[in-house]
Amino acid sequence: MTLVLFFGCLFVTFGPALALFFLFIANNNQLIILTIGGSFFWLLSILVASLWWFIIPPLRTTFAFVIPFSVLFQELGRYAFYRLFDWGFSASTRPPTLPSSSSSLSNNNSNPNPANNNGDSSQPAAAQPSSAASELERRRAVMRENARLRSLAQMPNRLASATALGLGSGITYALVMYTSVLWEASGPGSMFSQACPNTSLFMVSALITSLFVVLHVFLSIIGFEGFRTKNKALMASAWVIHLVAAFLTMANLNGGNCAGSVIPIFILVVLAGIVTRWAVLRSGFVRVKD
Repeated sequence: MTLVLFFGCLFVTFGPALALFFLFIANNNQLIILTIGGSFFWLLSILVASLWWFIIPPLRTTFAFVIPFSVLFQELGRYAFYRLFDWGFSASTRPPTLPSSSSSLSNNNSNPNPANNNGDSSQPAAAQPSSAASELERRRAVMRENARLRSLAQMPNRLASATALGLGSGITYALVMYTSVLWEASGPGSMFSQACPNTSLFMVSALITSLFVVLHVFLSIIGFEGFRTKNKALMASAWVIHLVAAFLTMANLNGGNCAGSVIPIFILVVLAGIVTRWAVLRSGFVRVKD
């Protein structure tokens, strides 16, 4: 029965994330890179949160102090990755500047044919404007070809990029927070708590972890749209939703029913999905058909 529990918890935790990755992310190399980048920035933010937790020993057990700063550092890491992504995205999609015909002609007129300077009358002066026009046409042909090649390897839009970032953060969160717990599920027997006497603690943790993976995807989309449009309401909602979800994991710390954590977190993820849908429709990347 332990192997059944182990694989059940494994698929519950990582099933939605892996499905999203293989169906949506794995077909685009740039989205894979963004997923890895999201994982790195999440690990970096957790490292900063751990250092903050370590340097203040009296407050290590005070969750009301630790959780807000941990969430704040994660959201700051999300913003830092957005700034880096926005800089790279803007630089790569900036259209090339075509040289004007007047500047090209002036450059050619400033460098006359040396043969004419030597008194060679076999090169007529009327051939120089024609040469400048052919050079300008050649440059335009090269730029059209470069634009065509860029279109073949066009970067994914901001919605897909935010999804990849959130998925990377969510998968890394699950690996860091749940792998050690999942390994214990492969041992003999199972584990129950007073809050969940009829449900395995491993399965409860798997459900909560899976919800947080989905929540990270939603928060990245909300955050990216808020950063892009400088919408303070969206930026604040991402931090508040994340903070409330983090505190809900402490709901049954002193007893009670395990549903006191799982169901409220599920409702919060649904609300985050509604906010995400509104932000996506507002951005104009996706439109609902009439």
